[in-house]
Amino acid sequence: MQTFQKIILIIASLNLLRGYFHHQKGHSSRYWFGLSSVIWGTLLIVGGLLPEVSSTVAQWVGVGRGVDLAIYLSVIGLWMLVLKVIQKQSRNAEELTALVRAIAIEGAKKPTSS
Repeated sequence: MQTFQKIILIIASLNLLRGYFHHQKGHSSRYWFGLSSVIWGTLLIVGGLLPEVSSTVAQWVGVGRGVDLAIYLSVIGLWMLVLKVIQKQSRNAEELTALVRAIAIEGAKKPTSS
């Protein structure tokens, strides 16, 4: 086992444990706990324990090396995450605008007739 594989094993294992304890304390939803467990578990198995599996899958998909496939999937995943964050920020801005508008309307002074 190479040093890089040992590092991957340690990092993935610690993040799996961290995610588990974080979820147990109620700081994350079941969805995020499951998603992070799948990601870190896959990294643990494919990157640390069975690195030859990534090369086999990469060749089956039509990519030269397993590392290339991992990079491509990471880029796709990061773009999806960026788009999700932009959507969330846009929704928050719309909600904030509606809230400020409601507060402004509620707090507006009625015109006095002279």
